[in-house]
Amino acid sequence: QTLVLSDQLEVVGNYAFRGCAALSELSFKNVKTIGEKAFTKCTNLVSVTIPEGVVSIGQYAFQSCKALKAITLPNSVTELSPYLFSWCSALEQVTLGSALTQIGEYAFANCEAMTQLTYSGNSNTAYPAVLPDTLRLVGPYAFSDCTALTGISLGKNVTAIGEHAFDKMLALTQVDLGESLLA
Repeated sequence: QTLVLSDQLEVVGNYAFRGCAALSELSFKNVKTIGEKAFTKCTNLVSVTIPEGVVSIGQYAFQSCKALKAITLPNSVTELSPYLFSWCSALEQVTLGSALTQIGEYAFANCEAMTQLTYSGNSNTAYPAVLPDTLRLVGPYAFSDCTALTGISLGKNVTAIGEHAFDKMLALTQVDLGESLLA
């Protein structure tokens, strides 16, 4: 089933579509806020279009969407909430906004199929995962168990990496820590 949300809708509330197993595609235009666990456990959700203008996505919003293969986040999303895409085991490709400043704890934990992570406007092809220079914080366990990702460049302004941020990344062979790492 495809869900196209009304153009008048600005907020998708907490738990709004949690566990809607029949939902396979999601599209909306004028939403500004996606609440906590709004689409958690939508196990057949394959496609999501998140347009420019969304400024807040609550924690766990897409957790355990096990069929989700790719996601593109707009530049208007500057922080990734905790557990946002955790346990999205089929998630292969992620495109972040170029203004991202923070990746919350467990944001991509257990995204075992992830092989590409980039941001809009990126020209660095030396690493399969490249984070924007606006990024300052990578939270604890943010990429834990992303077992297919082979390399990552953090961008030049990351000042803190949380504990176990890259735990159990079994294929990881390339890491660029940037220029500003403090902790």
